Amino acid sequence: MSGSFNSPERRWNLPRSYAKLIDTNVYTPFCNVVSSIVKHFWRDASAQKTRMAVDTHATDVRHSEDDPASRGVTSQPSLVIKTEGPSFRRPCTIPGEKPAEVGFSNDSGCIEIRVEGDELPVEEQLARVTVYVRQLFLHQPNRAFVCVLFLTGPCLRLFHFGRSGSQYTPPLDINKDPHTFVRLILGLSSPNEVNVGLDASIQWRIEDGRKVSGTSTTHGADSIEPRPVGVFWIMRPHVFLQEAVGLAGVAQMVSCEPDRAQAKDSRGFGSEVPEGFHNLIETRIAIKRHDAIAGHMSMTKKGSLHRDVSTENIVLGNLAPSRESRCRDRLRSRYPFHVELTAQSYTTFARSLYHGLASESSTDVLLEKSRSYSSSERRWKLPQDCTRLLYGDFITPVRNIVSSILKHFWRDETTQGKRQVVDTYATDLQHSESDSATHRSRPSLVIKAEGPPFQIPSTKPGETRAKIGLSNASSCIEVRMEGDEFPVDEQLLFIIRQIFIYRPNHRFIRAIMFSGHQLRLFHFDRSGAQYTPSLDIHDNPHTFVRLILGLDSPNEADIGLDTSIRWLILNGRKAGGALMMRGGDNAFVVDPRRVWSILDKRTDEELLVKSSWRSEDRTSEHIHL
Repeated sequence: MSGSFNSPERRWNLPRSYAKLIDTNVYTPFCNVVSSIVKHFWRDASAQKTRMAVDTHATDVRHSEDDPASRGVTSQPSLVIKTEGPSFRRPCTIPGEKPAEVGFSNDSGCIEIRVEGDELPVEEQLARVTVYVRQLFLHQPNRAFVCVLFLTGPCLRLFHFGRSGSQYTPPLDINKDPHTFVRLILGLSSPNEVNVGLDASIQWRIEDGRKVSGTSTTHGADSIEPRPVGVFWIMRPHVFLQEAVGLAGVAQMVSCEPDRAQAKDSRGFGSEVPEGFHNLIETRIAIKRHDAIAGHMSMTKKGSLHRDVSTENIVLGNLAPSRESRCRDRLRSRYPFHVELTAQSYTTFARSLYHGLASESSTDVLLEKSRSYSSSERRWKLPQDCTRLLYGDFITPVRNIVSSILKHFWRDETTQGKRQVVDTYATDLQHSESDSATHRSRPSLVIKAEGPPFQIPSTKPGETRAKIGLSNASSCIEVRMEGDEFPVDEQLLFIIRQIFIYRPNHRFIRAIMFSGHQLRLFHFDRSGAQYTPSLDIHDNPHTFVRLILGLDSPNEADIGLDTSIRWLILNGRKAGGALMMRGGDNAFVVDPRRVWSILDKRTDEELLVKSSWRSEDRTSEHIHL
């Protein structure tokens, strides 16, 4: 027989009047009633202190650090059911603070209490308990639903929160309906995790009171591999993943449970679902780790657009990606445009370029006369053994070779200092102020250029003006010694990005990466990037010469610039220019974006000119205009 219930009077032992009670006593009688129910039905659990009613009306219960909206915020629920077990853990503790005994991470349910005469409208009750429910969902991510009780004197409301929203009951008098009240308390404190709204297919392993790992049962088998398992309360995502099998970067589905649960089942609707209720169905999919950026691109190309790109739907890539995979990841993450690395073997691409810049015979003359090439050994004069060389000692002979090619073919430009190869591996080159003003890069070699598209580096007041920067570099050459090969260098991607920013009328940019006597040509444009297979410069001297000339050609079209834009240079800096349209020149104001402000010389009318790149299967913007 419970000491908390008065059988003759058929009422719970709660104060008839709260007017003379001090604040603490308002909550103590309710806590005693709830405790008596828990202890009577869950003897073992309460004896072992795995289920306890705790008065927390004066206790600050910390919110989740993963919730930006309430980081550092606390709440004070009236009562909570402190719980231990596989789905619960001790609250996090900030260094230097005393460990908290109770928190939302070890709370199976909350009970909010107001005394008679201090009633709240149901909308305010809902708003108050929503705060607690949000934290329970965050701290216990395998929750399917959360229930909270709101007591105002002897009147109770049950609030139910699931993936389809919330609902609440009419007021219930706990004195007139003690059996229902008891069952609701037991539902909040049940040792059966399913009863309190937890997904029992996810079982956590607890060490020292904290979750360290666990298992997820999918199709009757424990998932042991550390594989992401997505739980969705949306419309059949597995259908799209079935279509994505084999697509690069897209999550590859391992198993699927398309109809695990329905939100309506926990609402007590029975066979009649209220009109307007939006039912959600739980789907669980197990997927391999994948590249989110490449995945979204691949799905878009196949005709599927993800409508919820959020932190909950982006999964980290492979735990141990291949070298080639890391190469692709770096290109996608650093290259500023719509990038898809085409990793096909462009065996003829490099050899097909720049034949108009150097004929076979003119290159033969260079190879015969140059001090940087040994005709008898048919090789460039590079160190044959790099094991004892410092990095700078290897760059110098590469620079000498490139310089000899420039001087032979571009005599006038090199004499006038308009085309020079400069060693910058120990020089900080400033990034654009509009992009990453505090960052700098150190390319191995750059081609310093003068002319209408280029401008001297900007200088802050009080600083010595730099002679070389990415604003007056036509391209760069990254150098690695043998044994230090890598498909793509991250710094190269930074540099290409900056060149595009400094010279927005670039259609494409090409760069070279050396590794010993092997060369790769990298090509970047608005559709992405590609690179060639390794090319031996000793076996292919003519191709090597043409590629060097292509990086520093005095012809702006060769280096990828749009020649319809002609810059006006004053004191080494761009001050304006002309944009060729409709057969006539139009003065324009320098603007680093893709929209140019121009003045039409024929009408003196100010216009905006926009340059954009579209997929060939998309309608051109001018059709809509």
